[in-house]
Amino acid sequence: MEFRELIRTRREAAGWTKKRLAELVGVTQPYIVQIENDGKVPSDAVVQRLADVLGLDRRELLFAAYRARVPLDADGRPDRSYDDLLPSNDYDQPFVPGRGSHLESPDFIVRDLGTSVGGGFQVSLVETKTDNARLAEHRHPVTVTMVAIAGTFEVELPDRTVTLDPENEVSVTIRAGVPHTVTARGLGKFITVSLAPQPTGERPAARRAAPHPEI
Repeated sequence: MEFRELIRTRREAAGWTKKRLAELVGVTQPYIVQIENDGKVPSDAVVQRLADVLGLDRRELLFAAYRARVPLDADGRPDRSYDDLLPSNDYDQPFVPGRGSHLESPDFIVRDLGTSVGGGFQVSLVETKTDNARLAEHRHPVTVTMVAIAGTFEVELPDRTVTLDPENEVSVTIRAGVPHTVTARGLGKFITVSLAPQPTGERPAARRAAPHPEI
């Protein structure tokens, strides 16, 4: 169910007018009208207040809100033109452009630290927003090295599980096309270096920042 439909159906089930819901959440009535009628997606703080008032799970409503923010292409499908991700069917992290040069989902913030001249490699900083952040199975079309700088992460590969933390094993390299998942064990940060090998003699084109940890 879409974000605005969740809000409308729960409000109606409670027998509240838009004005009453606005009073309970601490916003104006036109704000609720914009959410239900125009598809406006409020800030994370307002989403969490809506969840509390309507008896919804905060995390589930946040995910619905982020899915509603994902840009659509000309055919009305989620726009993946900024994304190097090749997701599995259960991949559920909706990343959206944030302020500045970062991308954000309910669980992660990804900051672009820089791209080499010509786009041969890209470096990103990934921070978890929750202590149970998880990236479901996905692949990348390029080879990526993941380096833990704070906290602990479990990287599940087809043949093994690698535990990364700054005090022990700090990095893992994942070849292009290899499916994997990443699970945070508490809050943490890691850096990714994404390689983009090009045919000999050709200058690689610059790549846009991906809305997810390049792992």
